[in-house]
Amino acid sequence: MLHYLPRNRSIRENRRGIHCHFDFIERLDAIVVFTLLMTVLFKVSIFLYGAVLGVAELFKLKSHSRLILPFGVILIFLSMTIASNFSEHIEEGLGDTIKYLHVPFFIVIPLFMLVISIIQNYVKKKTH
Repeated sequence: MLHYLPRNRSIRENRRGIHCHFDFIERLDAIVVFTLLMTVLFKVSIFLYGAVLGVAELFKLKSHSRLILPFGVILIFLSMTIASNFSEHIEEGLGDTIKYLHVPFFIVIPLFMLVISIIQNYVKKKTH
């Protein structure tokens, strides 16, 4: 009968090459956490930039750079006051937020903008 591993030793003690591979797998959580933090930072940065550009265009400002600092301060303040930990953040997000924020921002406002765009295109074609 063949025995691939000695019975009284663990795989880690068996070979040095395997030992290195297991050390890498044990420290993989740091890489995953770093990747998640970078993606969250990237996502929040893009949302902040989009909000600043949208407000600058809405109020027809020449430069959006004057809005970055106030929006950043508001973002930091709200992020610290709305939820103090991740479980509270999830509880807030699954509560009334879905009814009062997701429905208007993802359904009502885009449909309203679509109707306005169709009406504007119809009026432009009729006048030309």
